[in-house]
Amino acid sequence: MKNLILSFSISFVIFSAYSQKFAVVGDQRGATIATQQVSVLVNSFNPEFIVTTGDNFDLTQGTLDSQVGQYFHNYIFPYLGTYGAGDTINRFFPALGNHELSANGLTEYLSYFSLPGNERYYDFVKGNVHFFIINSNTNEIDGTDTSSIQAQWLKTNLLTSVERWNIVCIHHSPYSSSSHGNNSWMNWPYQEWGATAVFAGHDHVYERIMKNEFPYFVNGAGGAGLYPFNNPVPGSIVRYNLKNGAQLISAYADSISFRFYNVDSELIDYYTIISLNDNLKNNQQWYLNAYKNNNSIYINYNVKMPSNVSFEVYDISGSLLTSTANTYKLSGSYVEKATSNLQSGIYIVCLKINNNIVCSRKILF
Repeated sequence: MKNLILSFSISFVIFSAYSQKFAVVGDQRGATIATQQVSVLVNSFNPEFIVTTGDNFDLTQGTLDSQVGQYFHNYIFPYLGTYGAGDTINRFFPALGNHELSANGLTEYLSYFSLPGNERYYDFVKGNVHFFIINSNTNEIDGTDTSSIQAQWLKTNLLTSVERWNIVCIHHSPYSSSSHGNNSWMNWPYQEWGATAVFAGHDHVYERIMKNEFPYFVNGAGGAGLYPFNNPVPGSIVRYNLKNGAQLISAYADSISFRFYNVDSELIDYYTIISLNDNLKNNQQWYLNAYKNNNSIYINYNVKMPSNVSFEVYDISGSLLTSTANTYKLSGSYVEKATSNLQSGIYIVCLKINNNIVCSRKILF
């Protein structure tokens, strides 16, 4: 009997198959029932860290600790509040919203959190993701127009970033179909400067807007009362305001996926960016292919010079399915059985030659 063998490569990159998994939440101020529900949702993600889009608290609605620490103290370091133990490292990275400016909120914000840089706007790196947290409030002393000190800081750091993914978080969204509408002063050329995506809040909804195939997320459904939608702005793809929720983002070296869930853990939106590297694809020194035959994955690869070789197979979520020990190989072409008893689907196959790793994402039938 003849077996049908078919494989299709989506992408081909050198990387570690480890992913960064983080949550994005916004406008969770007020210590509402919905805030508590969203915090339960976020904790269910088991994220490595949390990034916010602002309006974390409003001192006219209670203490900072009752609106933030009550729900997220286990991500904060140093944590000096009253709701339990904090973390041993900081894993909570907020953006400033307009409601933090009520009363002496900014002073409390700066003393409550321990953040990089001047703490009003800052950057940090986790794995292959570079985060840029921007202060979009117009009273920012370093400015909010494209020629401002803050904007030029972002431009310079985006253009020189060496990480694969560059995420910008602000509070006032450049585009929104909800009550506040477009906040034009924050319409910076993020894509041109090298950003991967922009997250914002301010409007208490979830919306994904695509501009020139570049995603803008309005993520302000973290606990405050939800807003209605007006007429969709150009590029609006997904609009949701029925229940509060948060985003879970998974970043690999060859792709980054964005999922928004409501508080009932229902998936509302799922968007993925796949990064292609043509230089690596055309480099025959790193030839790697995979195919499926009788529920087994076979690896076809080239070794240009005698090397130690091993390979790994992951499922689409990044979970390791199988791996081999290093084996010394002479120059030549090889076909080896990687694993068996696999169903048709998407797999990530990684070949390690000495200290280099080349991976290919495959749809195998």
